[in-house]
Amino acid sequence: MNNHSRRLKVIELTLTPRQFVFTWLRNAIKGRFGEANVKLPPPRMAIANCISKAVKNSLKGQPESVIEKAIFQARRDGDCLYLLATHVNIEVCDQYADRDRYHTLLLAYLCAVLRSCAPGTGREEEVRLMTRAFVEPVLILDGAISQISAENFEGQPFLFLDSASRLKEQLEMVDQAVKVFNLVAECLNFTNLSVASIRESLRERVDQQASRWVDLAFLEMLAVQGDAAEFYSAMCTCRGRPPLDANDSGKF
Repeated sequence: MNNHSRRLKVIELTLTPRQFVFTWLRNAIKGRFGEANVKLPPPRMAIANCISKAVKNSLKGQPESVIEKAIFQARRDGDCLYLLATHVNIEVCDQYADRDRYHTLLLAYLCAVLRSCAPGTGREEEVRLMTRAFVEPVLILDGAISQISAENFEGQPFLFLDSASRLKEQLEMVDQAVKVFNLVAECLNFTNLSVASIRESLRERVDQQASRWVDLAFLEMLAVQGDAAEFYSAMCTCRGRPPLDANDSGKF
């Protein structure tokens, strides 16, 4: 092993669970999301193994029970962060096809309204609702991704090349849809839409989306690295209701 390899090994053994995930992401997001998850060993396992080695190294000389507890918690922390990044990338990719179809249909609808209506015909509410139904989910997605990046990834990007490209395309669709709506609005005396004002109105829903992703990652981590009681308690909390008492478990 040369000096450079030794230095890298020393650095690797001193990283925190979060830093292991960040390091993996910095390299992985240079490629496509699907490609990263077919490598051997799988990223989730590789990150867990690296975290275990780092914790063992940092706690040399400590009782075995202390080391095992620290490894358990560190692996859970790293796994949550890995799963969070994974879920967001999956959602961006999975929603793209439906959004692309909706965008095509929305533009056709707006053009039909423009051709068939005269000013003052009372179609404004319908047209506005149809347009916002497309625009809002994309802006919520984008806003929640920015929030997750700031709060969980120290502001660094965590979307893979294909996910980032599909998010960018969806945002371009939003800009186009709003421009066409505003063209209709100008011709038919409607009030214009503004992407900035729509974003401002969606803050609460952006928070909810970001929280949903965090909850989902935590629950999936517990499904593998937690017991049934802990998983159920967390699931109840995520649903916004207190967990049942042990005596009430038959009601579940």
